[in-house]
Amino acid sequence: MAAQDKRKVPVAGIVFGVIALVLVAIVLFAGDASQEAAETGSPVVTGSLLPLQQGMTPSNDPTVGTQAPTVVGADFEGSTVEIQPGTPTAVVFVTHWCPFCQAEVPSVQQWIDATGGVDGVDVIAVSTAVDQTRGNYPPSKWLEREGWSSPIIADDADSGAYRAFGGTAFPYWVFLDGDGKVVQRRLGGIEPNELQAIMESLKN
Repeated sequence: MAAQDKRKVPVAGIVFGVIALVLVAIVLFAGDASQEAAETGSPVVTGSLLPLQQGMTPSNDPTVGTQAPTVVGADFEGSTVEIQPGTPTAVVFVTHWCPFCQAEVPSVQQWIDATGGVDGVDVIAVSTAVDQTRGNYPPSKWLEREGWSSPIIADDADSGAYRAFGGTAFPYWVFLDGDGKVVQRRLGGIEPNELQAIMESLKN
């Protein structure tokens, strides 16, 4: 008859091992949550929300001439960035995982580098629809890599600023005059020469 194995299972060691694995999982989860939180912000949106932009042109967009919402937010480093009346502004909503945004950002930046943009007209990017499970994450590194030089607002996790301006696709442009009123809303990319013409018109 075989001799009975008297060795004992090291229960305490197993328990400690399980606890260690749980703690590691918690730390990793907290790190992921912290990273995603750092890529989104808490912008304050004030004013009436714009209806959805569903492919309307300036001639049939009911928002043209109406007051746009104001936004007080911050960039990825915590510096305040605002969308407010006072200066004509081109606002572009982009998301890191959108291939059209990935083409639009360097195109616009190259135009700014070559021309200096349009004097007296601001360009503000809003990073929105952040999703760490999708490609080209995080948006802060993407925009830094592209050399984006204009102010950035980090939208909240629910894309509140994007929704307030009636966004339905990416990239999404909203052009405002000096009084903060909507001049034009555009879905999709815009060629640099057309972008310059639109921005010049905001000063009229």
